Amino acid sequence: MKKILILSVAVVAMLFTACEPKQPEEPAISLQGIKLAPSSVTLEEGESVKLHVKYEPEEAKETAPKVLWYSDKQRVASVDEEGLVTADRTGTAVITATCGKFEATCTVNVSKKDLPGPDPSVSFSVSPKNIEAPAEGGTYEIVVKSNAEWTAELENSEWASLSATSGSGDATLTLTVEGTEDETPISQNITFTAGKGKYYVLVSRAGYKKVAQLKLDKTEADVAVSGGSVTVNVESEAEWTVACNDPHVSVSKSGNSATITVEKFNLSEENLEELYGMSATGNYFYNRKDERGLPIVVTFSNGDQEQTVTVYQKYPYIGVSVYGTGDNVFTGWKKAEAHDFTLQIEANIPWAITFQWDGNYSNWATVNQSSGSGNATVTLHFNENTSGSTQFGYCFVNSAGGYTPFLAAYVQGVPNLMHGIDK
Repeated sequence: MKKILILSVAVVAMLFTACEPKQPEEPAISLQGIKLAPSSVTLEEGESVKLHVKYEPEEAKETAPKVLWYSDKQRVASVDEEGLVTADRTGTAVITATCGKFEATCTVNVSKKDLPGPDPSVSFSVSPKNIEAPAEGGTYEIVVKSNAEWTAELENSEWASLSATSGSGDATLTLTVEGTEDETPISQNITFTAGKGKYYVLVSRAGYKKVAQLKLDKTEADVAVSGGSVTVNVESEAEWTVACNDPHVSVSKSGNSATITVEKFNLSEENLEELYGMSATGNYFYNRKDERGLPIVVTFSNGDQEQTVTVYQKYPYIGVSVYGTGDNVFTGWKKAEAHDFTLQIEANIPWAITFQWDGNYSNWATVNQSSGSGNATVTLHFNENTSGSTQFGYCFVNSAGGYTPFLAAYVQGVPNLMHGIDK
């Protein structure tokens, strides 16, 4: 009986364990790419350098595949499975590291090691020791410091030449590298001889790479606060893309043009204070009329080149001027008789007029136009005060139409308009 009881408890324990919810595993961070450091290096024969892989993002290193190494010219520079590169003979080699579907390269230039002669009376130096020219070629200075006669010899004079190949004492030489449209990189040594010593300068020329041209018919444009579209005509020698990371902007391609569509200006609460500032009472002022607008950057790319178009969307704006009849509109008491004020509204967004008051006198003022979406001249009419007591009223011109989440935002320039009895 005891054995049966023990077995039953064990079975129940197993059932409870099986029913426990499994904790979700942390998702593996996916690898986005790799880079090599350094991406290019110059070594003398016999020297070594360790290449380091940088993972993007760094956290993906833990789950990334093993890195495989390869040299396109093993006789020039070899690489082991840990990324240690050894320079074997003069020339240029490209070391490639692959990690899954990603790869990165490092260009290794190998120069000869200087062989100074045994004569201590001969002093000689040359700089720079390494010259890297682009495919289009160029001219470069080589500075010689010497107390003896010297000579200079190029291995290949078909694509490079020196302004002088011999001299006595110090000199500044001009090296001319011819341009090419050959895709293969090339290198050679310039051998300087002084006394019994030999000194080397490695000259490398990159392979030609055709760059696809990208041209746009505009670099900037303007749209209204309510939104709009901009068409950009594109000339490209390769397939191109267009993108914008602004959530209220969309882009589309059609043939050789792109359409940038901007929705109406939509401010978040976080942007309001930054764009407009805040009053002491915590209200935002819309008064950026004279500024061009919010810059929106749209990026065009064809792989080789990148161009941008900046679209400026006009900022929301409301400005109000108030004109009275009789007393100064900004100070003083108004009389109990009925009287008018004129509101001159200049705006590029929808607006609405609201009133506030205290006491029990609710019908103290009216307006002949309570809302609009642009410029307007509005008559604000104060009714006669028959209450027998002083009444205080306030008129606000608010932003409306969803341009901001604040439907009762005060507008700069609208004063408190007071209606009461002149004592």
